[in-house]
Amino acid sequence: MDATFLSPPFSAVQDSHLALATNSSLIRVCSTLKFDARLLDGHSEIVLALDHGQDGALLASGSKDRTARLWVSFSGDGPEWGYGCVAVCEGHSESIGAVALSRGGGRFMFTGSQDRTIKMWDLSNVPSVYSGLGQAVVRCGSLTTHKAHEKDINSLDVSPDDRFLVSGSQDRTAKVYAIIYSGLGGSTRGELRLLGTCKGHKRGIWSVRFSRTERVLATGSGDKSIKLWSLDDFSCLKTFEGHTNSVLRVDFLNAGLQLVSTASDGLVKLWSVREEDCVATLDNHEDKVSFLLVSLFPANVTSKGVGFSNYCGWPHRRVRRSRFGCYILG
Repeated sequence: MDATFLSPPFSAVQDSHLALATNSSLIRVCSTLKFDARLLDGHSEIVLALDHGQDGALLASGSKDRTARLWVSFSGDGPEWGYGCVAVCEGHSESIGAVALSRGGGRFMFTGSQDRTIKMWDLSNVPSVYSGLGQAVVRCGSLTTHKAHEKDINSLDVSPDDRFLVSGSQDRTAKVYAIIYSGLGGSTRGELRLLGTCKGHKRGIWSVRFSRTERVLATGSGDKSIKLWSLDDFSCLKTFEGHTNSVLRVDFLNAGLQLVSTASDGLVKLWSVREEDCVATLDNHEDKVSFLLVSLFPANVTSKGVGFSNYCGWPHRRVRRSRFGCYILG
C-alpha cells in the first residue's frame, strides 16, 4: 500500500489530489477538496509504490508486474479530468516495491526492486501533457543499474536538492548514494556512487526519509524503532522507541523539529527530535497503519476524513486527517 499527494495543473490549490494504491492493479486518484475520483488502469498486477515529482504534476507507480509507469493529468471542459499513462519503465526481474522521482526538477527517477537492484531511469523524453488514448507510451531507458542490497528493497527517497538517494532494505541497512546526473549537450548520463551505509537496525527497514532542513535522515524498522542518522559520517544520532510492532512509515514535521511515525501496532506517534521523546500518540486505528502523508501545504487539505474514506471506496479502512497536518490510512 502507498499514497502520494498530487497538484495537477488544472487545480489552483497545492496537494489538491491524493493518489492511492491498495492491493489492486488500479490506482485511485481522489480530490481532497470534493467528492470526485478517477481510476487509473495500466498495471497488470498489484501496485506497490507511488511518488510524485517536484511540482506534484507527475505521478510515478511501481508494481508487482515488474514495471514502473508515469502518469500526467489532463482536463477538459467542465468537470472532465483524469490521468493518463505516458511512459513505462521495464527491466527489473522482480516486483518494484519503491519509486522515487527527482525533487529538484531533474529528468530522472529511481526504482527499487525485490531483485535487490536500484535502477535510474532517463525521463528526458517523457511528455508533460497527455493528449488522449491514442498517444504513444514512451519506453524509458535505464541510465544505470546498481546491485544495492542483499534482500528486498522496501523504500527509496531523493534528497530535496537532488544530490543524494537513500535506500532501505530487508537486509537491515540503509544506504546513501551520491546522484551523478547530466542532461547537457543532448547526451544524458546518470550514475550512483555509494557514500555510506547506516547499520544498527535489528530487522528490515520499511521506511527512509531525508530531512528537508538538516543533513540527517530517518529510518523506520521492523525492530519497532526509528533511527536518526547523520549524512556526514552515517552514524546513528538518536533512536526513538515506543512502538510495539514494526514501524512502517516515518516522516519529518515542523521544519525537522519533529518526526511522525505509523506502525503495525495501529498507533501514530509524534516525536520531539531534540528531546528524543514521544510527545503525542493517536490510537484511533484498529489495525496496522500502512502509510502516512505529510503535506507541505496543510491548510489546503480537507479534514473530512471519514466521508473521504467512504467516497474513495474502502469502507473497511479509514483515511484520516490528523492534527499534525498529514493524512493517515489504517
